[in-house]
Amino acid sequence: MNIPYLPFRPPHMALQHFKENKTEESYDSICYHEKILDGFSIWNSYYGIKNKTNFDIDFDIDFLGFLFAFKNNFHFNVPHLNNNLLEGQYNLVYKPSSLPFNVSFEETGIYSLLYLKIPLIYITKWKNPFPIFSDFISNLKSETVTTISDNHLHTTTEMEIIVQDCLNCHFEGTLREIYLEAKVRELSALCFNQIIQNSMRSKKNILTPQDVFKIQAARQFLLTHIDTDFSLRKIALKVGTNEFKLKQGFKQLYGLPVFNYIREERMKKANELLKLTDTPISEIALIIGYKNLSNFTAAFKKRFDYPPSIVREREKRKKKK
Repeated sequence: MNIPYLPFRPPHMALQHFKENKTEESYDSICYHEKILDGFSIWNSYYGIKNKTNFDIDFDIDFLGFLFAFKNNFHFNVPHLNNNLLEGQYNLVYKPSSLPFNVSFEETGIYSLLYLKIPLIYITKWKNPFPIFSDFISNLKSETVTTISDNHLHTTTEMEIIVQDCLNCHFEGTLREIYLEAKVRELSALCFNQIIQNSMRSKKNILTPQDVFKIQAARQFLLTHIDTDFSLRKIALKVGTNEFKLKQGFKQLYGLPVFNYIREERMKKANELLKLTDTPISEIALIIGYKNLSNFTAAFKKRFDYPPSIVREREKRKKKK
């Protein structure tokens, strides 16, 4: 493997590769896999793209579960699938093992997909009260790629936190199994709830494609300038919308108000820098927009229940092993 950058290896997750139709040295790939109780499993894959390329990702078995794009944008050359899965989007997908997943990569860089495989029996529990699941299950007989929603859904910060909790889990044995099963069921419930809410939402509350584009631009603007505080008015003006639509639409897409979202993203970035770099804690505070170290430490401890120094100490102990 020669991937230029990868997050730290998820503890206890087995290294496992998909069968990829690799015809040229235009990318590197790596995949971690862990089975969980009752038919759930997690596949956490990364691709280091060196040149514009495309290839097939094949599964040995039928895949049924949630497909999340956590880093960069993916273009799937697959019939019956909304081709562009953008960073921060997901969908409930069924793909028969007989059909390849052809993926195109237009730019160099690191790409990350997370697959949460769930058992069919778990989905069938939802079909009677919610017709959208009944329709989805009926389509599974067609032997084509099927999704729960024609338009991909947006991951919320709450969902991302659960994923990180799963990847960072340090429990072992039975306790680990119980913890992970609870987390993936919680993640599935959040996704299902969003699917249901979207299907029930009246047309007057549905964001137009232009609205979605502007709100996505606002999110990207905030992440690019994560060390700077902006008023809601200035953000709205920057992307060409109004404060009300930005406020309502942002929460609809990402599950949190604008400023709650950016605070959570700052904490996530700080946690990542503490684990992956030797950058002093005082500098990390400045990188994410905290001019006062004490305020940063208090905010970090409030979010994670321990100060940033504990994270750094844990990483040092790992390196010594």
